[in-house]
Amino acid sequence: MIAKATPKGKSFKAILNYIYNGKLDNRGKIQKKPEVVSYSNNIEIPLNEDDLESLNRLTKDFHNQAKAHKDFDYNKPYVGHHVLSFGKEDMVLLNKSQIADVVNQYIQDMGLRNTQYIAVSHHDTDVFHVHLVFNRCMNNGKIYDDWREKMKATEKAVALNLKYDLPLVGRQVDLAKTSAVWEIRVQHEDIQVLLKDPLLKDMRNLHHFKKVAEKEYRTISEDEKTIEVDGKKYRKNDLEAVFFHNRREKANKDKLKPKKVRYDPKTKRASQGEKKIPDFELKKRKMKEKPTTEKAEHFFKEPILAKSETESTNPYLQENYQNFNYKRAYSDEDEFAPKIRKR
Repeated sequence: MIAKATPKGKSFKAILNYIYNGKLDNRGKIQKKPEVVSYSNNIEIPLNEDDLESLNRLTKDFHNQAKAHKDFDYNKPYVGHHVLSFGKEDMVLLNKSQIADVVNQYIQDMGLRNTQYIAVSHHDTDVFHVHLVFNRCMNNGKIYDDWREKMKATEKAVALNLKYDLPLVGRQVDLAKTSAVWEIRVQHEDIQVLLKDPLLKDMRNLHHFKKVAEKEYRTISEDEKTIEVDGKKYRKNDLEAVFFHNRREKANKDKLKPKKVRYDPKTKRASQGEKKIPDFELKKRKMKEKPTTEKAEHFFKEPILAKSETESTNPYLQENYQNFNYKRAYSDEDEFAPKIRKR
């Protein structure tokens, strides 16, 4: 399953007409077979694609909530639109009710429960997909936080693939190793139940789990995707989420900064460690740590020296220092040399 966040829109009427009656490359509503998968309880849902009166009322419901925003402007984009695509391998593993569960969990993870939304499935392409249309003006009158929206949509899809044991494709394989995906996975209800399992308490990784189980003389059997301990079967993907939570809690308890695994778009791989700091930011930090004299050396060819420093530290001052030092300006034999009083 792949999730994609499309650019913001301005017309609820256009997007709602498309998901019900729109045409694309001469594909009409008969081939689309629109079917409502999920929706919020504060909108009116058309009975079918021919129920134009209800479709108009649905459009008005979205418009009225957008107008509730304190800075409402007709030119601002209030339309949110995401597309969830299910491949042929996904459709073999999922039935109709499970697809609805995936869509509802995605809505929950994206924080769209507190706004108007409708999810409609289409069959007009080779890939079964669901259009999720939502109001960017939330029920409380605030605007939906769209920071990293596209990346968040991708990460939520990867977490759902792990939850429902769906195949990972493309960069999803590397994204599945990142801390951002595991943080989403830990919030799911099934992982919250596993965290209460006394056998998994304080387990850091699969190797640690096996060693503790062997030490306690428990019977262990495993295959590629699961491990069974004393007749209780665990999925390895689920255990990885539990181990991630335990490592993070241990680091917080010891007042240590847990290492994060991030996805690098340049290398297209997941890497462990702290986020790479740009070179210009490193130079700024170094300049802040330098003393005042070293900062001066960075901006001027000749350093600004303190009065206590001798002339030998700077060749430029060696030539002109005699103009300011009477010991060099006069020789010992010069009768005009100033006399130093002895105390």
